[in-house]
Amino acid sequence: MFNSTIAPMLNNTDETGLLDAPPPQMANYIELDIHHAIRLYYQSFISLTGFVANILALIVTLSRRMRKHSTCLYMSAIGGSDALTLVIAFVWWVSRYVNTTSVWSCKLIIFTFYYAIHFSVTLLVAMTAERYVAIRFPFWSHVHLTRRKSVYVIVGVAMAILALDVPNLFTRTMITNEVTGSTRCLFSGSATLDIPYGFFLLYVWQWLDAGVYSFFPLTMLAIFNVLIIRTVRQRAAAMSDLSERDKKPAVATVTQSRTEQQITVMLLVVTFAFIALTTPIAVTLILEKTWTPPKDAHGSAIWRLWRTVVSNLMYTNHAINFLLYSLSSQKFRREVVRLLPCCTAAPKPLTRSRASKMSTSSSSASVSHSEVTLSVDTHI
Repeated sequence: MFNSTIAPMLNNTDETGLLDAPPPQMANYIELDIHHAIRLYYQSFISLTGFVANILALIVTLSRRMRKHSTCLYMSAIGGSDALTLVIAFVWWVSRYVNTTSVWSCKLIIFTFYYAIHFSVTLLVAMTAERYVAIRFPFWSHVHLTRRKSVYVIVGVAMAILALDVPNLFTRTMITNEVTGSTRCLFSGSATLDIPYGFFLLYVWQWLDAGVYSFFPLTMLAIFNVLIIRTVRQRAAAMSDLSERDKKPAVATVTQSRTEQQITVMLLVVTFAFIALTTPIAVTLILEKTWTPPKDAHGSAIWRLWRTVVSNLMYTNHAINFLLYSLSSQKFRREVVRLLPCCTAAPKPLTRSRASKMSTSSSSASVSHSEVTLSVDTHI
């Protein structure tokens, strides 16, 4: 049995036959009806709305006020790759009903999809690691973790993922099922050792795919999240002691601390969402490598529904970042409002009463400034 991460996502690499047209005896089970409803309605809905949301997140995180933070550069790249993921998912959803896939489009779609999902999760790990270093070593990171170095990391990850996913351009083609007559984008032949790339497909690629998308990021994000939470608590306790001694911390320090805290909370929300929404597919991948799915009609219907549910949880993970950013960061919400023309308040006209108030306020400020200056001069 050969499966990979993309099997539940695009339903095109499963070699068990479970994802082909269901046998007639499965039609009586409600699990199969739910499976079709999720694929028809929810998958198309989450692909389209998620694409729009990711484009909005990309625009906001690249705005002048947001892109000065290196974390927002990572978020921009993740938003772009997630949008690409959902575009490919929607294209493949359409191809289920309109068969327009050629050999080269098959190769390109599979390569692009793998590249987008691997790039997205790897950047999420890199962003979380950098955030932990910034919190744990604030003075060192202020000097060394610059925006330019973040760009270098993003480019380096892009090149590494490109090298990882290039084999998909050589191992995919359109295969026609002699029994059903349907044509699907599959590996070039059956996954056996007798074909070209057989050893790579059986013993290398499936573990690379599962490791890069599921096992490695889940493990690393869980570790870094625990470390970040512990470090934040330690710093909060230290800041509390410092404020008690100094009574009134500097306004700039408080503002910067709040901004950093919002970015950290936003990152934790995103990474915990990733863990929650992709753990089911990681468990499924392990089950498929250690356990044979049921072959009876009802068991097959249940398993088909489970695969559809976990695959759409993965779609959801790539679609909800804009919502998570908005819920967890006041700064992000303010930037969204600022960028929306309909929400930007027009400047109020300068009336006589407002001009009088402004003049009085300016005069008071001038007097206060003179008093402070005189006081300072007297002490000097």
